[in-house]
Amino acid sequence: MRIMVVDDSPSVLRFLRAFLSRTGHDIVAEAGSAKSALEISKTTTFDLLVTDYILPDGNGYQVATNIKRNNSKIHIIIMTGEDSFKCEEFPVIRKPFDLEKMKGIIELINSDNQSKI
Repeated sequence: MRIMVVDDSPSVLRFLRAFLSRTGHDIVAEAGSAKSALEISKTTTFDLLVTDYILPDGNGYQVATNIKRNNSKIHIIIMTGEDSFKCEEFPVIRKPFDLEKMKGIIELINSDNQSKI
């Protein structure tokens, strides 16, 4: 699966790159801000957006809905440490990460994509 990761923390980006690569996925893009993510999404093809909710210039939900509006086939996972954040549209992974939950969600998305081939 081709994945774009958005987080303003370089250490989180490194951690997710290592984890997702180790589980067989291609990290095709990384961004540290909402603006950067939206710009990259115009020129990069990916299947899954994994974005932090709190970004320095916006929030991950806005990024996700913007990208999803332009390509309804892209899957979304939002990460957050904010206990009060609720989202009905996209899966939410709480920080600190539950890697098994993230892996399970990605496997479900991947199996859904495979069934459409």
